[in-house]
Amino acid sequence: MSTHPSSLVVDVTDGDYGAKGNDRTDDTAAIQKVINFVAKSGGGTVYIPEGDYLIDTTARLRMRSNVTVKMEDDTVLEAIPSDKGTHYVFFIRDVENVNITGGTIIGDRYDHIGTKGEWGMGIGILGSKNTTIENVKIKGFWGDGIYIGASKSKSENVTIYNVVSDNNRRQGLTIVDGNGIEIINSVFKNTNGTRPAAGIDIEPNNDELVTNVDILSSKFLHNESYGMVISERASGVNNEINNILVDGNEIVGNGTDFRINGVTDSKITNNFIDGVGTALSSDGRVLASIVLNDKTSGIEISGNTVVTNGNEVKRADIDDRGQGNKVFSNTVMGTKEKDHLKGGVGDDTLIGAAGDDILVGGVGRETLYGGGGADTFVFSSKLSANNIDTIADFSSKEGDKIGLSKRIFGDLNAKGLKGNWFAAGGERADANTRILQKGDSLYFDADGSGKGFSAVQFAVVNQALTKNDFIIVK
Repeated sequence: MSTHPSSLVVDVTDGDYGAKGNDRTDDTAAIQKVINFVAKSGGGTVYIPEGDYLIDTTARLRMRSNVTVKMEDDTVLEAIPSDKGTHYVFFIRDVENVNITGGTIIGDRYDHIGTKGEWGMGIGILGSKNTTIENVKIKGFWGDGIYIGASKSKSENVTIYNVVSDNNRRQGLTIVDGNGIEIINSVFKNTNGTRPAAGIDIEPNNDELVTNVDILSSKFLHNESYGMVISERASGVNNEINNILVDGNEIVGNGTDFRINGVTDSKITNNFIDGVGTALSSDGRVLASIVLNDKTSGIEISGNTVVTNGNEVKRADIDDRGQGNKVFSNTVMGTKEKDHLKGGVGDDTLIGAAGDDILVGGVGRETLYGGGGADTFVFSSKLSANNIDTIADFSSKEGDKIGLSKRIFGDLNAKGLKGNWFAAGGERADANTRILQKGDSLYFDADGSGKGFSAVQFAVVNQALTKNDFIIVK
């Protein structure tokens, strides 16, 4: 064994320390003794070989600066059942240059003695800098798998890499304060028991800021309430969230998928979101896969693929209620016989399944694919040069219809779809004409003048239409 601090490695089962790893002995003090020795020696590695080590979560393993804990794949640290609502296996507070790698950390959620509290954590990172958690499995905790927050200062430069956080009671990962946090190639799944019950919850406390967080190439699977929630607290004071990047993740089978509130200047891009099986709201409405609530601003939602749950109630799979957000180039795909797909604000792609689908483009230049079946393509948003949808596979033979909203095409409804209200390609428009087809373009002529300058384009369609291809919808 080298005694040079940078290469110092100490085995916790060495005779001087005596950790047993036999699933019977409390090994907390033995492991802590090695952590303290390595730190006082200027830094190095605490090696925990294969075995099952019992940890007192009230005493907890208190990490020191410049210390790495290295565990084997078959190393297990198991929490001794506690009656404390707040407890930890690893406690990383006001230190720097800390690494924990390998092994499995198991909580006491099924053997917990008390009934109160929700803060039993696998790893707590508080006010620490340059911390890496890598190749670790964390499961079965009374609270969160990992908790990141502030102490004397905020936590900075934290990396969570190739971590699996499974079957924890409150969260897979909570971030309440921090700057420069990376979550990469990790899995957050099966969170259940007490709300928010999310894979990741970013939710700063009063006077705290979460900024510059990258969540990349990770999976959020079958969490009870949320795959991911990024939100200010409803009762919070002076708390902020900005510069969050969520890119290239898989978000599947959660109670609801994605909630964003009180967030600014962030990007949600290139994620695969499977909304099949998502929860209903209290009034029976299907909840959208991505919701930007009214306190969001400067958010880009682009390049995401959203698979819907096929419920026949009105929903926006991407629901933008904020200000100054950009929602574009997303793909919404149906999987059921009757899907109701609705775009958000932006240039999106909606893809129906084989059944009789309803596709509502929303605001922006949407591309609509009905798929098989008798599909209805609904136009219900204010018409403008920036709101022209393309119907890529309209088929009269399959019973497809273009649904014209009463709210937008009200004058047409007053005519009851009678008379010469539709002029097909090459037909002469007159004073009764409201809908015109010119080539592959559809126009709405609000005043019936028949003059090209007064007609507003609202769609591009791939076939010549007749009156029978239209219906009026609410």
